[in-house]
Amino acid sequence: MATRSRGADAGFGWLTNGIRGGFDHPKLMFGGAALLAVAYFLPSLVTTPMQYFAVKAGTLHSTATTIVAMAISVLYGFLIVPL
Repeated sequence: MATRSRGADAGFGWLTNGIRGGFDHPKLMFGGAALLAVAYFLPSLVTTPMQYFAVKAGTLHSTATTIVAMAISVLYGFLIVPL
């Protein structure tokens, strides 16, 4: 479709339909928000215990451990982008 057949503000109609659908079916909206929250907290759930047990074991913060923890967080962050 060309811009002439639909107005330039056609995207706002799509957005309002989506918001209206969220009010009609709130279970889907809360479920999607919960899934996204789990996806965002997943890197922390993986890297935080690694760092905690490294400190508890008495090891010094090595650069390699920090880089591995950051790399895991970045990789999970890239996986979250499609959501």
